[in-house]
Amino acid sequence: MASAVALRVRERRMLRSAVLALRDRAETLRDEDVEIFQVEEKERRRIERDAFERERAERIRELSRTFLEREVLASIDVDVVQPADSIGADDKSHDENAHPKRQTTTVTKTVKVRAGDDLESIVREFMAANSIDQSNDDAFASLKRTLLERVERGAAERRVANQRVGRCAVIVPDGRKVVVAPRVGEELTDVVRGFAEAFDVPLPLVPALAARVNASLAKRAERRTLLTLNVVAPDGRSELEFDVVDGEQHDLLESAREWALAYAVHPAAAVQVADAAFAALPPVVVAFPVDVPGRARKQLAIRDVDEASIRRTCAAFCEANDLGGGDATVDALTRGAMSRINPGAVLVDADRRDRS
Repeated sequence: MASAVALRVRERRMLRSAVLALRDRAETLRDEDVEIFQVEEKERRRIERDAFERERAERIRELSRTFLEREVLASIDVDVVQPADSIGADDKSHDENAHPKRQTTTVTKTVKVRAGDDLESIVREFMAANSIDQSNDDAFASLKRTLLERVERGAAERRVANQRVGRCAVIVPDGRKVVVAPRVGEELTDVVRGFAEAFDVPLPLVPALAARVNASLAKRAERRTLLTLNVVAPDGRSELEFDVVDGEQHDLLESAREWALAYAVHPAAAVQVADAAFAALPPVVVAFPVDVPGRARKQLAIRDVDEASIRRTCAAFCEANDLGGGDATVDALTRGAMSRINPGAVLVDADRRDRS
């Protein structure tokens, strides 16, 4: 009887030990499964991150190229008749005293028009380079017409693809003024990184540059649009628009030059665009220079005698030219404008009294 009890106790102990061992093993397996899952998840995320970074790097390189390479708007092949290099031997053998007949051959040449070109100049240069009689008006007109038709074919697609959210001028390390004009849908950070790659901007400065460009674009977007002009560029593009927002009307030529840089338009067009904008805006009532220490003199042009409009114009002028000084600067410019519009009024040329 005692041995049977002892046997039963031992069996229970063995069963308990087996249950505990199985439980420990189950927990170990669960931990291992979790660990394996975590490793696999980390690897999956790493692969996705690497793929994203590769795509982003390629996107930045492509954006960088857009700053340095001008878009080809049209390209056509032209059969050009040129003199052959040698004189026909048969003509020479039949009659040595006769004038040799000059042989010709037809060569295919390609003429391209890029954004920023002057299409007429491109046609004339092509004709001159290939010995085509430039007095042949029909040849000139035919080639020009064909190129314009090719440029116009892509107008609808370019109008959608090249919509911009604004423009911001930047002085790059080599001293040039370049314009950042992100397209609708582009990531500003990537655009600025591509810009930095194109113009050798040190990488540590990119985050601050992106922040300043973003702030400038945001402020410009908040100012009201005074004018929008449809422009036919010298390269044949007809889908372009020149816009003037409040604060930019005081120096239309500089605004037009920056617009031309943003859209890769021939620089000579800026003067005509500025003249057209000046004619389209209301006439200037009064204009006066604004001197800021350490900066070029700016001209403030007032086109409305309403007090609220004058103050709004002065505030936009301060913001567009980053004058600083807050309300005190706006007050000073508003006083200057009002005193010139109302020459008989007494001017209190002082800052407001601090009521605090």
